[in-house]
Amino acid sequence: MSAAPYLASQTVSDTQIQDWIETFHRDGYIFLHNFLPPDWVAELKADLERVLRDLKPGAIAFRLFETSNANLRLFDMEPLATFAETLVSKDCHVIHNNSFATPPGSMGISRWHQDDPPHYLVTHGDPPTNVRLPVLLFTANFYLTDVTDPSHGPTEFVPGSHLFGAAPPTVLEGTKWADQVVPCLGPAGSAVIFNNQVWHRGTPNRSERTRCITQVSYGRRIINHMYFPFMNYQMPEHVYADANPRLKRLLGFLPTGPYG
Repeated sequence: MSAAPYLASQTVSDTQIQDWIETFHRDGYIFLHNFLPPDWVAELKADLERVLRDLKPGAIAFRLFETSNANLRLFDMEPLATFAETLVSKDCHVIHNNSFATPPGSMGISRWHQDDPPHYLVTHGDPPTNVRLPVLLFTANFYLTDVTDPSHGPTEFVPGSHLFGAAPPTVLEGTKWADQVVPCLGPAGSAVIFNNQVWHRGTPNRSERTRCITQVSYGRRIINHMYFPFMNYQMPEHVYADANPRLKRLLGFLPTGPYG
């Protein structure tokens, strides 16, 4: 691994990428401290707060990459872009970029969920142990505020639950999975990178400050853009006008072939 204090914009070894991928396949997520440096975090947070001033409290800020260079730079940032191309596919692309703030006292998305219904179902017996799911899409959540105490509302996971072949109950208290829950506690700039199939939630914000997050999702080419309002979305030309070939592909300028 690079000796730099922050991972963003660093090249890491193939061995490190493969270690992350093995952990991702085993647990359904990885959690990397100190991914983004403080100046990048501050820029992302300021851009989010600028947009949220014109929205209702608790609203989601869609497609910040259109107006926030700090968000657009996340798309082809190393080592995340190489991780995505290795984990998902060489011709993967970014399908989603939302940002949001969870104010004090807000429950946020605190129910247990998957971001997509189960990709296979275990109809009886225990889940198989010889399955490795192809990763159709994953999301990287970047903490823009410190989430170093449970009261701050960390993201929580049930490791390995992406292989359960079942949807989670909305509440885990009193279930056999309750003692398997792992919170992701870390400073601003940390990155939570997770499979859309893993059981997860954002816990309620019981602190006295707002929790801010921006997220970027990468998918296979068969997964379409999910930019609200979805139908008839047209990407502003300034976003891709000066993009290099890799960034243009990550923005969705994909080669022809199945299914294009």
